[in-house]
Amino acid sequence: MHTIDLLAEALTKAEQAGFEVRREYIEQSPGGACRVGEKWFLYVDPSLPVAEQLAQVVTALRARPS
Repeated sequence: MHTIDLLAEALTKAEQAGFEVRREYIEQSPGGACRVGEKWFLYVDPSLPVAEQLAQVVTALRARPS
């Protein structure tokens, strides 16, 4: 499986896990997961290499309490 396919699958899993996924260009911020009230957001910067985007999503999925 290619990295781009893994990223797409990971993003789907993140949405299923309750994240609102935002793909936005983020300056001077690593992106990642954050919680506002009861809602979880996952910011992924599409200007990063695909492998780094995938790492952001995987890290968020591992860190989010169930």
